[in-house]
Amino acid sequence: MRDLDSPDARSSLFAMLLLRNGKQRALEWLDANDSSDTKLLTAVGWKNAAALLAEAGRWEEAAARLEALPEDYMADCPDIPFVEGFVNAALTLPLSVRPLVLTVQIFEKQIEALQGVEVARRRKRALDCFGTAKQLLSGLGERVRAAGAETWRVWLLLNEPSSRQDGERVITTAMREGATAIDFVQLAYTFEIPFDSAPLERYLAIRELAGGLSPPEVAAKLAMFRHTRSKAEVVSFLEQERSSISTVVTPEGYWALLVIALVEAGLLERAEHILNDHREDLGDDFERLKDQIRLRRGEDVLQ
Repeated sequence: MRDLDSPDARSSLFAMLLLRNGKQRALEWLDANDSSDTKLLTAVGWKNAAALLAEAGRWEEAAARLEALPEDYMADCPDIPFVEGFVNAALTLPLSVRPLVLTVQIFEKQIEALQGVEVARRRKRALDCFGTAKQLLSGLGERVRAAGAETWRVWLLLNEPSSRQDGERVITTAMREGATAIDFVQLAYTFEIPFDSAPLERYLAIRELAGGLSPPEVAAKLAMFRHTRSKAEVVSFLEQERSSISTVVTPEGYWALLVIALVEAGLLERAEHILNDHREDLGDDFERLKDQIRLRRGEDVLQ
């Protein structure tokens, strides 16, 4: 395959390297080639390459590669504007918190965005990309992914003081109906936007009785549990719904949620046991979570 000189062959080779040899080898291959040539890879290949560059912390490079792609690449891979959107969204934030964008944990707390002309350009680019992604994915009947693009777009509006009221209006309207509230309940809690939870609670109850919750609905229920139920109930929900929750968060995100819930419930030995068992999954979060356990025990984390 490596002797075939075509975007399809190179994209397949890149995917194989990523799968069989790991991220570092795939990055080395990408760097060894002329990655400024948009014809190096197919549309799907560039989507995968940009995601890998972002995971490696090479956010500016990922954004540049995606922005340089011809418009017809979006027709071949509607996920491209989505990926370009979250890459540019990450570039509006301090470097230390950008990895949270990859796990969608960014929605769980307010983070002050950077300021400046370049940041404003990144924000506008991200808004445009998420708007395009929503339109393309909706046209393909991909409601869940289209809703995800709109959630990102509204997060950008809320995270910028000059557009926050626009974002709040979207949230307020969406929370009046259970079917639309599922996509925005976490943002409503994060940005402290008042809402009546009854429509969402009623919608989720009906959906559960009618055959179970979809992944976005499970995520919405988790958000409600974390803000309205006891700490012990949150732990039980996370453990009972692990398979469903794992469809909307990464393994790192799931184990981090469970460890945090156990710590908040005062179940420190269980939290420490799970933390150590899943150290590899948790990656950079391991030390942060370890410090949370030590703090709860009254230990000095600075020693």
